[in-house]
Amino acid sequence: MMKLDFIFSRLSKEEYLLFCLLGLYVFISHFILCLSLTFLSLLGSFIFWLFIYNLSLRLFLFLFPCYTLLVALMLPLYTYDGINLGIVASIFETNLSESVEYISTLSYYQILAIFIYIFFGFILLYKLATLHKYRNLNISRVLFLFLFLLLITFYKPVKEYMKGGDFSFLNIRVYPIQIVGKIYHLTYSYLHQKALLEQGLNVKPDWKIQSVNPKYDNYVLVIGESMRADYMSLYGYPIDTTPFLKKTNAIVLDNFISASSGTQVSLLRSFYIKDKDDNFQTNNNIATLANLAGFNTYWISNQGILGEFDTAASRLAYLFKYHKFTKKGDFDDVNIHDIKLLEHFKNYLVSSVNNSSPNLFVLHLMGSHPDFCNRLEKSPKINLINKDISCYLETYKQTDFFISKIVDELKQYGSYSVIYFSDHGLSHYGKDDKDLTLKHNNKFKENYHVPFIQISSDDTAQKRIHVYRSGMDFLNGFAEWLGIEEPSLTRPYSFFSEDNMNLPLKVFDWEKYIDFDLLPSDPALLPEKR
Repeated sequence: MMKLDFIFSRLSKEEYLLFCLLGLYVFISHFILCLSLTFLSLLGSFIFWLFIYNLSLRLFLFLFPCYTLLVALMLPLYTYDGINLGIVASIFETNLSESVEYISTLSYYQILAIFIYIFFGFILLYKLATLHKYRNLNISRVLFLFLFLLLITFYKPVKEYMKGGDFSFLNIRVYPIQIVGKIYHLTYSYLHQKALLEQGLNVKPDWKIQSVNPKYDNYVLVIGESMRADYMSLYGYPIDTTPFLKKTNAIVLDNFISASSGTQVSLLRSFYIKDKDDNFQTNNNIATLANLAGFNTYWISNQGILGEFDTAASRLAYLFKYHKFTKKGDFDDVNIHDIKLLEHFKNYLVSSVNNSSPNLFVLHLMGSHPDFCNRLEKSPKINLINKDISCYLETYKQTDFFISKIVDELKQYGSYSVIYFSDHGLSHYGKDDKDLTLKHNNKFKENYHVPFIQISSDDTAQKRIHVYRSGMDFLNGFAEWLGIEEPSLTRPYSFFSEDNMNLPLKVFDWEKYIDFDLLPSDPALLPEKR
């Protein structure tokens, strides 16, 4: 039998113990960084350090302490599920006083854990360095470890590529390599998205406003998230998920169809002008229209400034005269409840009392975005099928309450009009009741059929509009709502009327425009049928 001494040389008790401790070090590092704890990922990181250790002691003495200090500094990020775009944005945008304030918020346990981890890493480093003096360079061992490391490094990226995905180094499961790549990727994303935001500020709009005749003192646009119309008691659902909206005097669009079934693609086609070739005029949007019409504009968001799914809205926010974000990075970097926006809204509302021109406030909610239970301040009172479905319906009640508080606040500051609509809906996913949930999709009517309601201070009854309205025409309705006349936004029908569109109703399914009427249905789950 061939001996494999060139790979598995006999280990002394001390060597065996140290390599076991190295394995423990890898496990703890993965845990701190909120990384996968699968056998392959742990083995890959272990083989990485074993390869560097056998290849060059100098390289090991440089890389190992750098990695140890990096992981130690990221230990407090465990509560945020590891490093993300928001953390990177905070690092770039935080000043010295904010840094001191952040450090002061660390608990004694976190500080102690950091020092224990660093102590453990450097003691292990010292012992391994001492042991290395008695080990000779073994070319066969180094070559074998290199080939093994290469196999583990590229296994996952190649597997995802062969399944039709992109070849991405972020799929690498050798985490001393992947974490550096991830930090680079997040840093590049931050700088790129920030550049896009700043670029959007420098393009002047070319609206040709003919007249401005606002009817109200304060206008509020509340952008919901992931809410379907058919789960609202406002639209007839048997569980009272929207008690305030169901009873309030308002104009309700029964058949408002969002432009698309994802936030980015939907809001792009709702808030920006586009031509027949689907090219967007990023300088002509709801922000520049309201600004040129003389409105005082405010944007308050509980979603992200940066990130793949945030920039369609956040670019607009930076065009508003005042803007406030609860999150510096991506939409899910940190969990903040929508109710937090009320505080900022009240502050802006108070500061606008002496404004001679009307005000426009836009509030962008997390609403019913998955994970549903994380959107709630309290445990759900609704009980339907499972916890996930119950939490989803409870988010409706939470948004309903949020809108009621907005209206209550506005009553103290003159005439007002509030529009609430959701950017898109979700569809059911799961084989049985236990696994049933709702996710983003583009295949069903309910991914596009969303709520739209206008609540004004002079409403005396609830009026239902039954004809179809498209999110593609939101800008036209927006101009009509604010009393702005602009030639490119004129339509042969009034947005808030029973006039028919007389146009084929199209939606964007992430790739192309399709007929809404041809989509199948994914109806709401009724409690009496469960």
